[in-house]
Amino acid sequence: MVPPDLHGNIGQIKFRVSLRCLLPDSMAHTRSRCSRRPARPKGHSLLMMCDQSLTMRNQGMIQGKTAQQRESSAMRYALHISMIAFSFFTTVICAVVAQSILMDIGGYALKTGDGNTAVRYMTPVAFFGYHPAQCILGDLYAFGLCEIAKNDAKAIYWYERCGTSGKMVLGDNENPAASYELEAAKQYARGGWGVKVDPVECAKWLKLAAEGGNKEAQSQLAQSLCH
Repeated sequence: MVPPDLHGNIGQIKFRVSLRCLLPDSMAHTRSRCSRRPARPKGHSLLMMCDQSLTMRNQGMIQGKTAQQRESSAMRYALHISMIAFSFFTTVICAVVAQSILMDIGGYALKTGDGNTAVRYMTPVAFFGYHPAQCILGDLYAFGLCEIAKNDAKAIYWYERCGTSGKMVLGDNENPAASYELEAAKQYARGGWGVKVDPVECAKWLKLAAEGGNKEAQSQLAQSLCH
């Protein structure tokens, strides 16, 4: 048992121990086993909270701006593609309509015997790869129809273009113009399409077709088709 006179001393000892647990020992510069980390000032924690709030707000604004920029870029890209597609289809439609109009005018000119007008309106269409226009121009220059002067070079050029753009199956090493040159030779041999029989022209075109690799033309040349 503790003597009665020591009760007061024991209370003082407990108070000192508890006080040492709360305050660091300034002389030894060490913390006691019961020491606690000193509390930070309230202003410091408030500043940290403000900084964190501002940082989160700035991050949210940056993410929002990034999302808006992406959405705006996607909309501009879609609008650009739509404008290109619209321009393309508009161009195609205009080209088809223009081709039809030019061919109608050229065809009407041929019916009236105005070959120059037909050539003027059909040539642009033929340059863009329209097969019928290319064949008509080739025949006009090969036969000299509708007051068009004969021009073998232009006829061969358009026959080649016609053979390239058409669906005709070519033989090995056969020139695309060879089959059309053979048809020209046949027309000069028997007459037709407003063409008068001309053995000289027939032989010329048949020879060109044979030299172009057409098997039938080579056979007809051996049989003297033009005589």
